[in-house]
Amino acid sequence: MEPQMMEPATAGENQQSRNGPCRESAALGRMHSPTAASQFPMSPWTLRFKDESVETAHQETRANSPTLLCVLTICNAVFLGAYCTGIFMNCETIRANFTPLIVLNVLYQATELCFYLRFPIAGQACYGEGSDARKLFYVTVAFVGLTLWADAFPNGDEADFEDSASIAFCSHIGLLYNGNAAICIVLLPYVTHSTFTLKICISGMIASVHAISPFWLPVGIELPAICISLSIGNALGYVLEHSLRSTFREQHARLADQELLMQMKVAANMRLTHTIKGKCGTANSLAFAVISCLQGICIEQVQRALQLVHRMRFLLEEAEWWCNHRQLFVHLELGTYRSKRSVCDVDARLETLVGTDGLAKMGPASSVEVDEVVLGLALDEALANARKYRDPNTQIGLSSRVAKCGSAYMLHVEVDSINRADVPLISKDQCERVIKAGYKAHRISAFSDGVGLANVQQAAVAVGGRIWLHGYSTLARLDHTVFHLLLPVEGVVWRRYDKEVGARHSQTNAEAKAPPPGVGAVAWPEEQGLERTPSPAPPSPALQPASLPPDAVATTTEAAGERTYAAMPAQPSAPTRVHSGPLVCLGLDDSSICRTLHELVFEDFVHADMAHSASLGATAEEVDSFVDVALGLLTPTLRPVREADRRAADVVIIDQNLAIDSKRWSGSEIAKTLAARGFRGVISLMSGTDTEHLLELEAAEHVDIAFSKSDTPAYVAERIAAIVEGRSR
Repeated sequence: MEPQMMEPATAGENQQSRNGPCRESAALGRMHSPTAASQFPMSPWTLRFKDESVETAHQETRANSPTLLCVLTICNAVFLGAYCTGIFMNCETIRANFTPLIVLNVLYQATELCFYLRFPIAGQACYGEGSDARKLFYVTVAFVGLTLWADAFPNGDEADFEDSASIAFCSHIGLLYNGNAAICIVLLPYVTHSTFTLKICISGMIASVHAISPFWLPVGIELPAICISLSIGNALGYVLEHSLRSTFREQHARLADQELLMQMKVAANMRLTHTIKGKCGTANSLAFAVISCLQGICIEQVQRALQLVHRMRFLLEEAEWWCNHRQLFVHLELGTYRSKRSVCDVDARLETLVGTDGLAKMGPASSVEVDEVVLGLALDEALANARKYRDPNTQIGLSSRVAKCGSAYMLHVEVDSINRADVPLISKDQCERVIKAGYKAHRISAFSDGVGLANVQQAAVAVGGRIWLHGYSTLARLDHTVFHLLLPVEGVVWRRYDKEVGARHSQTNAEAKAPPPGVGAVAWPEEQGLERTPSPAPPSPALQPASLPPDAVATTTEAAGERTYAAMPAQPSAPTRVHSGPLVCLGLDDSSICRTLHELVFEDFVHADMAHSASLGATAEEVDSFVDVALGLLTPTLRPVREADRRAADVVIIDQNLAIDSKRWSGSEIAKTLAARGFRGVISLMSGTDTEHLLELEAAEHVDIAFSKSDTPAYVAERIAAIVEGRSR
């Protein structure tokens, strides 16, 4: 048999064949995607949502609906029309029968309006079960009142009804109005989404009143007519409430999907940031360890390698810094950011950030405790804008001082730059608008991109500070733009006063004063209430931080030629060990590079017993057996140990988030298991998360310390040695 020759497919056929499976998948996805009705089902009889949280949300939002006011307006129109008709026709029967109905209707509507206008409380229903119970009591009172009224003012004789056409016409008109009024009254519990019991009771009360004490003649047609009106009212109410609830259900489903999508995006962003930050921090620590091992070797190739490693550390630190910024923005969006202050040399930080583009003037404080994340974020944004819009032939001026605001101290940083020739003086209106979210300048001006500054303002306000801008012109017709940052600080350590420092401070203060405003200057009241701290004066003992240890010594900074008080202890190259023998250390991490870092810390910085120390986590079996290895029941190779040779580990370092294949472990849970089984060594956790989460991990009862993956090996070894030494005393 000869093979059949197949014609080549056309481009259109190829496109259809490629798109076919995609369209089928999309169609299947639409067919099987959950609908709002399936996500939030309702009871077919009571029309209440089966999910109580959805029902509560509906109770909180339905008070904004104008449907109730519309039904009340129609109801009032019916009652008013009936009474006016009775007056116009001089029909005493209509006036007499509608008088109690109008009185009871006014009281009932006042009750409904009271619940409608009442300010809703979050988490509680605006029309709760308590309000329905009060309405049931009112229905009982109305039933008794209408029955007594009908007995006190009975209808006329049916013989008079048959003989007089006017009486018959009045009775028919009254019954017609009464039927419409019954429809409106029955609609009220539906538009207020009351309970099924209240709906039945209101309909039953109206039918019972007309059955026991008829209002209109002839008696035989009143009850059927009223029952028909009640049926119409209940049918309309059911359709109306179902429509209102269905509309809410669709909106709630869309909001739930949007919230879920946002949570997924935030979780993905935080996971990505956590992973990148952890990897960068670990690589940075390894680079630090390599530098520590090679820095004493004076060989040209080694020195070249050290330069490359230093460059690698700089790039890793920059990547980690941007990860910190990203985490900050995520927490600000979620409203979960909590400030963490650390000791910072502001002058050194300013000099590092501005580099060769400007001059940082020395401030009166040697160091302060400030939120470094927000400080760095604000200065990065300010310097980026200053570099973009400054005159390239001028330098950026930075200065800092500690101002007193009430009983608290505030760090005030200024970034002053001279505008380019094509950048006009920033106006007061622009200064106010550029720090608002979403602002975009339509023409070039200093700090024209307000989106970044809005984020900085949000971060500064979150920690109790603020930012603002102002512009001024000098007598030389140079336009300046000044960025101001105000952040709360603690633990202020003042510079020690001597002649040299006093002279430099006097020069700094003279230069730091704002130049006299010239033409186009903008005066600002932002600094009112801030007291400038006189820097040349020797610091008072009352201004010394309470946390300053008694053994704080004056250290000399060779570059600046000044003496400053510092509470920073000397950094030992390796921890002091008090055990008679080397420590046994164990690590647990699912990353091979982190396990390498553990072993490097154990061997070169802790000087542990590497014959019994190791880092596990390459397989799920190693993770599951880690507790037994730490207790000395198994060797690091997972072999049983004889009882006479068992020795528990002295130190364990556990990664907080462990994942191998499809299995997940929590480092804090492993630490809790270790403590429960009697482990008495140092339990430490390591994570690439933010400082806030590290503090939460360290606050656990069974955890001694929590490290960041960006901490240097020397710092990790030092903290471990301090805990071991403290326990051995």
